[in-house]
Amino acid sequence: AIAADKAGNATVPKIIVAPDITAPSSLTATIDAAGKAITGVTEANATVTVKDVVGTIVGTGTADVTGKYSVTLDKAYLNGESLNVTVADKAGNATVPKTIVAPDTTAPSSLTATIDAAGKVVAGVTEADARVTVEQVNAVY
Repeated sequence: AIAADKAGNATVPKIIVAPDITAPSSLTATIDAAGKAITGVTEANATVTVKDVVGTIVGTGTADVTGKYSVTLDKAYLNGESLNVTVADKAGNATVPKTIVAPDTTAPSSLTATIDAAGKVVAGVTEADARVTVEQVNAVY
């Protein structure tokens, strides 16, 4: 900014910087097959925070000058857990959380199954969203 009077006498230019009020505009996030690290690209030098579904921080990191980042998590997430990734720039402007789902590499821990007296209906309990397969064993045709 420069101020000048009617005679044209001007001040020395003063540089002013507008505040940064814009959150990073891009965020990619991918969890590795081992469930231990999240990698992606965002704004250069931004802070990356990973939280579990209850809001506990499970990993943090900083993007490099090209925006690439890698965050090591506090443990392996291998049961299809949802994790929320956010990025904040140096001014503290944060993105909306990006939800990613960890790989599910663990078999269901339990299965109970019964068959009705007529031998037609199998019922039971196992992990939510698990696929149950019923096979006939030792069949005589």
